[in-house]
Amino acid sequence: MASELDFIQLQLWVVIGLLLFFIISNVLCHILGCGETKAQRFGEMYDKGEIDKLLKKAESRLRERPHDVGALYYGAKAMMAKGRHKEARANLERVSLIEPSLKELCAEEIAAIDRASVGS
Repeated sequence: MASELDFIQLQLWVVIGLLLFFIISNVLCHILGCGETKAQRFGEMYDKGEIDKLLKKAESRLRERPHDVGALYYGAKAMMAKGRHKEARANLERVSLIEPSLKELCAEEIAAIDRASVGS
């Protein structure tokens, strides 16, 4: 009986140790940015005005993952800034199909493209 209780106690300590290991590794990974790639921060590049860099990164990302909503959306915004309205419109239409919750936002951007096209 005592050996069974010792075995159960050992198992509990192992489980507690594993939980602590996972918690500590998760915190460290969060601090160190494990798994994050700075290249995928499209919104930050757009906000900084790094349009050419954003276009390259978005196009690269879309070759790997053709349905990446962030790359499509911010790539479209960068294309708009470069005057590539037809490509931007196509990307925004793809975003609205892939992510219906962004349909209204994409419609606003497409309307902006249409206004810019009429004005040119």
